[in-house]
Amino acid sequence: MKQEQSSSHTFHHPIIYSFVLILGMYMGFKIASNFYLKQNRFFKSTFNQQGDLEYILSIIATKYVDSIDDNKLYDDGIAGLISSLDPHTVYIPPQKTEEVNNQLEGNLYGVGIEFFIYKDTVRVLSTLPNSPASKSIIRAGDVILKVNDSLIAGKTISDDQVVNMIKGEVKTKVKLTIMSPDHHIQKVELFREQIAINSIEAAYVMPSYNDIGYIRIKLFSENTHKEFKEALGHLKKQNITKLIIDVRQNPGGHMRAVTSILDELISGSHTLLSTKSKSSVETIVSRNPGIFENEKVCVLINEASASASEILAGAIQDLDRGFVIGSRSFGKGLVQEQFPLPNGGALRLTIARYYLPSGRNIQKDYSNGKVAYMRETYLRHFKSKNKLNDSSDVNTQNQFFTTKKRKVYANEGISPDFEVLEDSVYYSKAFDSLYQYNLIELFAAQYYFFQKNEFKQIQAVTDLIHYSIHDSINEKLFKFIQYEIPTFSKNEFNKHKNKIDNILLAKFALYHFSKNEEFLIMGMRDKEINKAIDVLNTQTLN
Repeated sequence: MKQEQSSSHTFHHPIIYSFVLILGMYMGFKIASNFYLKQNRFFKSTFNQQGDLEYILSIIATKYVDSIDDNKLYDDGIAGLISSLDPHTVYIPPQKTEEVNNQLEGNLYGVGIEFFIYKDTVRVLSTLPNSPASKSIIRAGDVILKVNDSLIAGKTISDDQVVNMIKGEVKTKVKLTIMSPDHHIQKVELFREQIAINSIEAAYVMPSYNDIGYIRIKLFSENTHKEFKEALGHLKKQNITKLIIDVRQNPGGHMRAVTSILDELISGSHTLLSTKSKSSVETIVSRNPGIFENEKVCVLINEASASASEILAGAIQDLDRGFVIGSRSFGKGLVQEQFPLPNGGALRLTIARYYLPSGRNIQKDYSNGKVAYMRETYLRHFKSKNKLNDSSDVNTQNQFFTTKKRKVYANEGISPDFEVLEDSVYYSKAFDSLYQYNLIELFAAQYYFFQKNEFKQIQAVTDLIHYSIHDSINEKLFKFIQYEIPTFSKNEFNKHKNKIDNILLAKFALYHFSKNEEFLIMGMRDKEINKAIDVLNTQTLN
């Protein structure tokens, strides 16, 4: 899935390119100030070696057999220089800097279309709330044929190419040619706008449990604390006394956003977080009266919960404020600061480690390189799916203690108080292909388009909860899947039928209501959410 602002980038790391960066850094600092040359041995060394570096560059410029892209040389030079540092020190090239900054600020610039590409066809997955696209004729399941006068249908095209064609400056216009599921073709003109990226994806009262609220946070941006406080305030008006906070798949973000949220949940003066750099120690303490300090709390995590998400779960656990449920988190205990570079890019450099209230740092080992570091999470997820976890997966040597003397551990992420393993029956190579190609979502969008009258009687999400995914829908979906993936068998379909029905129903909720109702439907059969309900209703921290 891509939004029109989304993209990815791959770096190469030829070691020789690092020399180019060193010379560039020397020149930039020399122009800015001579202070670094006097105070820092690294820059003294760089200064002394300038002649050798210029000589190497001269040889490359005059003798290298192929033409050289100066920008690529610079980018690869930076990547080469930082390749031996920790996995979270990264170079952001100029063409990506604005996008990354917008995400952290909670804004994007465009028309608000989420899309995916399947078989050389760009299809709309959804439109962002209050975006130009959401106010137009564009709907999930539509095909984008043209952007302005450029035909993109039936051509090999990348996500990044589509993103770059649609996005642009605020108040500028983009023309899209759209084909609906009934093959009706229309043209639509949209003016690009600044669109708020909501970090709170869903906030609702649990069906059948009127005292339990649920909030899902997808990232921590500058706006997250404000959004969280508004969502929680709305739920409190509905008389909730228990709260599930879901940060599964949340990669983190602004540290101040998460500590501000913790301050809403924790009473009194307690250390929430400490950071230690080479030159300083900073401690963040809960101070302000919060809006949910005495009610019961659970936090949901998984292997993709990282950084700020782990701070939230770890502080709740260390201060015995509530329970953590799910599977062990990613294990990122490092703090980055972003430094602008003269070329318009940025260096996101690890400047400190953070420590949770118990004193533990949860950063997992990265001494075996970045590939092994990232693969560790995948292997752990595979074990979880296949119920292969054992006690050897947890490092019990680095013990710390919560305020009520429960054991917690460092250097491994956050281990949940209640582990919930995923249902392996829901996973297979064939079933994963349905996710990969968004086939259930695509069928749901087309079915909803052609059967709108069937949904007119549904006025509230409680009506949709009892909507029956009847056999004729399943039969049509199976034929649709088999047309796209001929090897997908009926046995495979029947094995995953409950999961498929739930996804279908959730997508109908999205198209008929909003993303909030989509998450509500999905949550009804979510093992971690149901475990959290049970824990909130039966467990207390003594």
